[in-house]
Amino acid sequence: MRILSTIALLVTYLLTFNVAIAEPYPWLEFRDCSETTYVEELVTRQDLERCVEDMAAKFSANAHQMKVTINGESSWRKRVVNDQEQHADGSTSSYHLCQFHPDTFMWMATEAGVENPNIENMYHQIQAMAWGFANGHARHWTVWRDNFE
Repeated sequence: MRILSTIALLVTYLLTFNVAIAEPYPWLEFRDCSETTYVEELVTRQDLERCVEDMAAKFSANAHQMKVTINGESSWRKRVVNDQEQHADGSTSSYHLCQFHPDTFMWMATEAGVENPNIENMYHQIQAMAWGFANGHARHWTVWRDNFE
């Protein structure tokens, strides 16, 4: 009985605070890629690809090129840091799903209209990337240059 009440409390919390959950929990609906609150571990690659398609359509960017770039940069891993590549400003780290340098992320996210941009938020990263691709800045990604230039 205690387990059932704990589960009910958890579901109530998730629904109250609009936490988006992906498969394998179909009884809790994955909302859309504008969500800023979610349980990251439960978001699937399929959810992320759908988000790329939605954001590419919103900004008139090339979804296929974005997907190839994400696959090559992070293999769709949500938490990965690359500290092997030298950037123009001398720094070496790129972060997470879209492999953003922090300054580049803040610039593109702000231009994309992301409220309170957070480089840790994969949806913010996808939205910023879509804006970048739509506005001629895809060259910021090595994988894009290697595949599409």
